[in-house]
Amino acid sequence: QPAFALVERRFGAEAWVVEVPLPLLRWRRSVNVFRLCFRTAYVVAVTAVAVWYPYFNQVVGLIGAFTFWPLDIHFPVQMYLAQNKVAPWTTRWLAIQAFSATCLLVAVFASVGSAVGVFGPNRS
Repeated sequence: QPAFALVERRFGAEAWVVEVPLPLLRWRRSVNVFRLCFRTAYVVAVTAVAVWYPYFNQVVGLIGAFTFWPLDIHFPVQMYLAQNKVAPWTTRWLAIQAFSATCLLVAVFASVGSAVGVFGPNRS
């Protein structure tokens, strides 16, 4: 989504809007031609890279495993604890920290598995 937003902001995607009549539904729909073409080209390019690069799924899995815990668990948990002023070493604080630690272990194991898939011996 950030890549789409950056390109659409930079190249003024709002100038490419076309009204398309839909006679079966009896209404008109505005279609942004630039957005449609750019997003389609982006999906085609990423799919082509996935087909040509045999370890694409493992690399994406490795990146996802590295970024899962800090972006999806750690920072939101710390924000929740700060915003709700949860006192340290209370039952609630310990439960949330245990959840965070469990997710960290899952992310570490996923990272190791993805690293083996990327850097390990090629097994056929």
